Amino acid sequence: MKFLKRINTSSYNYTSMAQIDTNTYKSSKHDFLNFCSKNMLKVKNSLSDQIKILKKKSSINEKTDHNTEKKEDPEFFDEQKNYQ
Repeated sequence: MKFLKRINTSSYNYTSMAQIDTNTYKSSKHDFLNFCSKNMLKVKNSLSDQIKILKKKSSINEKTDHNTEKKEDPEFFDEQKNYQ
């Protein structure tokens, strides 16, 4: 038994297939939901790993940003005083 899903757009034609063995799952709702939940758990774990990596990268970037703070431009502040 194969489930076929097609997504048509103006420039691309995507086709994704998911095969489910009917002998193993007997197409019952309970087994199908177990199959889906196992796959969703894999996706969740993968996403949480990616989030951890991104948080580490952002914390490293924040640390380097604090070390390279921009100096204030004195000419800009002189102009601001003239306007006030």
